Amino acid sequence: QDDHETFLRTLRRHGARYDAAGFLDEVQRQLPHLGHEALVGHVAWLRRHEQRKEEQRRLVAEWRGRQAAAAPSCVAEQPSPAQREVEAERRRTQERLQREGASQAEKKRLLAEWKEQRAALAAQKAAKDSRQAEARKAQEAAAREQ
Repeated sequence: QDDHETFLRTLRRHGARYDAAGFLDEVQRQLPHLGHEALVGHVAWLRRHEQRKEEQRRLVAEWRGRQAAAAPSCVAEQPSPAQREVEAERRRTQERLQREGASQAEKKRLLAEWKEQRAALAAQKAAKDSRQAEARKAQEAAAREQ
């Protein structure tokens, strides 16, 4: 149970993407007592489970739609609660995907900024090291001349 919760927390941190870079590595670090095959198997099981739950929602919505169509209707057509739920789920999924896309773009921008800063610092350090080496050589040459 605790292992599954750890697995799900890590999955959420990776944006619910099983194929996210480093996802399995991070889970392996957090659950070292489980083998790689066990984790890959759990990913496969969870994917199947989510697909089945989605299929179940779809089938229930279809069944409710058929039930509503079969019942005599005296009122104007209104979406059934199941249809509203399916539509709301679709909207939530679409919004989540848009947020994730924006989040990914922001992460890429921040990573590019960090890489630029790191490169600038490395260049500064190399220049400083070069100046220090030249100064040392000059001091050694001056000491030899004396």
